[in-house]
Amino acid sequence: MRVLIFNTGNLADVMQMLPAFTDAKYSHANMVFDVIVDERWAEVPQWHPAVGHVFTIPSHSWQRGFISLFASEDVKRLKKQLRKYSYDWVIDLYGGWSSAWFARTVQCACAGFSKVDQKKRSSSVLYNHRQPEAQNLHRVEQIRRLLAHCLHYAVPKSANPKNASGQIDVDYGIEPSRFCAQSASQQAITLMLGAKETRLRLDVEHAKQLVQRLCAMGRPVRLLWRDRVSGDYLRSLAEGTDAELMPNLKISGIASVLMDSCSVVSVDNGLSHMAAALKVPMVRLHSEHTPDCKTAYGGQQLVLAQTDNQCPPAQLLSALERLMATMPAVANELYQKPEAAGVSRVY
Repeated sequence: MRVLIFNTGNLADVMQMLPAFTDAKYSHANMVFDVIVDERWAEVPQWHPAVGHVFTIPSHSWQRGFISLFASEDVKRLKKQLRKYSYDWVIDLYGGWSSAWFARTVQCACAGFSKVDQKKRSSSVLYNHRQPEAQNLHRVEQIRRLLAHCLHYAVPKSANPKNASGQIDVDYGIEPSRFCAQSASQQAITLMLGAKETRLRLDVEHAKQLVQRLCAMGRPVRLLWRDRVSGDYLRSLAEGTDAELMPNLKISGIASVLMDSCSVVSVDNGLSHMAAALKVPMVRLHSEHTPDCKTAYGGQQLVLAQTDNQCPPAQLLSALERLMATMPAVANELYQKPEAAGVSRVY
């Protein structure tokens, strides 16, 4: 069975569909997914063993008007590529008029959610099959149920315990060894405190104090970012400290940095979804501006509330210690006794 998935959303959207691929591959060994994503995230679907071909389209092309979009060279090229394959289903996870119409032009049954949000509610009339969204479920679980409904299998029950935030520990199907070899001596703490939206970032003063305290403990600190705006924000945090501001890395490079970290502190940004998928121990600062159904899901994370962009550094450090205490293999290396480390506790 070959299925085409349309998902030209952001990095978080792309990460959130991977657990459903794992479910489908478990139920149908011959299942193959071809995926259409924004060109910035072309690497991500390739990490999953159930994915065959990855087709890309520039985000600026998909943001054009409806008529000019389908007259664009990017869409013409994409249609020409798709004509080489025969699909049993096309499933639209983007949920707009343009994507729904595009899905309808593929010569097979098309499906999507019957309601996405107030702006995209009516586009579902173009699907042959519609799946109601369960508003009380996380987006990952919604997508798992949509694919299970269309492809006729039951969502597998997880044998994994819930993580520290009470979420089911789903399988994103990513093999960590493809990025770097994990080492028991990993020491670096990676901070992902930037976001394009100012309201999602941690207050500059609190973020600066966190960096300074971690450096004072003798911990290697890395500041990881993806977009230019976040890079400028983190550059100001690195000034006058021993923290390492990472360069502008490709997605696979970011994944390698995460896998080489003993723990992560992140706000609600796209990179937090990647950390959850890779099961890197993470303290996530949850903003009141991010719906619970769209936050990073699964993995090893502990969630703290971020109110008005603020979260005291002492609270963050305490949360890091609690998180790492659940992983005895590295807990002693992360928080050495003050006498042995030659430093005093700062919280």
